[in-house]
Amino acid sequence: MTMSFSTYAQSNDEKNKLPGVALFQNNPQAFAAAAYDGYYFVNLSFDQIPNADQQAVLDQQGIQLLSFQSGKTYRAAVPISKKNTDLGNLGINNITTIPTAYKYNPAILEETIPVHAVRPNEKVALAIVFNEHISSKNIQAILRDFDLEKIEETYRDGKTIIAEVELNKVPELSDHPAISFVDLLQEPVSMLNHEIKTQQNVNVLNSVLPGGYGLKGADITVGVGDGGELGDHIDFDERIINHANGSYSSFGDHGDHVAGIIGGSGHIKERHRGIAPLSNIITQKTSLITYYAEDYWNDHQMVLTNNSYGTSYLCSANGAYNYTSQTLDAQLRDLPKMLHVFAAGNSGTKTCDPYPQGYRTVLRYYQSAKNVLT
Repeated sequence: MTMSFSTYAQSNDEKNKLPGVALFQNNPQAFAAAAYDGYYFVNLSFDQIPNADQQAVLDQQGIQLLSFQSGKTYRAAVPISKKNTDLGNLGINNITTIPTAYKYNPAILEETIPVHAVRPNEKVALAIVFNEHISSKNIQAILRDFDLEKIEETYRDGKTIIAEVELNKVPELSDHPAISFVDLLQEPVSMLNHEIKTQQNVNVLNSVLPGGYGLKGADITVGVGDGGELGDHIDFDERIINHANGSYSSFGDHGDHVAGIIGGSGHIKERHRGIAPLSNIITQKTSLITYYAEDYWNDHQMVLTNNSYGTSYLCSANGAYNYTSQTLDAQLRDLPKMLHVFAAGNSGTKTCDPYPQGYRTVLRYYQSAKNVLT
């Protein structure tokens, strides 16, 4: 496929002479600090936001748009071999390096570190998000170069690493071209299940009578990320697929309650029948249901997850987007037939000044992902 971006007011030659484009094409040494493992990691600005066809042309040239920044600017990986490409013909009107200050959460250096992230020896637990082109071998090499002790990999693609970091290394670490962003380790989750009765018209959803939909969840597999293993209960029949290794004692019977709302059969009390009483239910501990979502799709055709947990309520941080939000968005782009559903929180009646009651009360991180349903 061949396609030109040359439908703009400026000619391609004019765009190639613009300062950022000209500097990149004629003096790539100026971008040496942005180069790593065969790519320049830079910001590309376009005349217009590239559509699907235009993105395919960029892909043909080996140019990958990594993330949207603002306006018409994207963070991108440009092959070093393309530094002399006719970039004006690709609709690019500016190329800049990525400021270090945009690559880490300023709260790391500006605010008191939360207790859950404080580690011994004046170190802090941080989430280091690597660009998608970076190999596991190179990630390990970078961790060694900065003398970082890995605590865990938060997602299975290996691109988000939790590590102990000295605060004075944060700017230098963030400046590395292989690193997309450095963030504070998010706090542990707690259960959510505000018990309130609402009119959901579930009777219409389940009914086989005229006007009903006859939907009861037959042949549908739903994942429940909650406290872990469920207790024995006649209402679950033989429809539970347990992948949890034990359960969190702090969650009590919260997971049983949530799973019952979703798929309880109502054998003991019909009025307590779940929304999808014929569905199969995969049980897992909190966010492990999303961590293993691809496996559960492949093995059980899981198409929906319920996640009744979240971080703490904090007016100044509610609604914040972070590395977890980004990972969930990417995962659901890769699994288009799946949907993660998250509880918004238990604080809808609270007030976060200067907003009206109920506004800015949706929790952060998990609930703020763009491709989930909150």
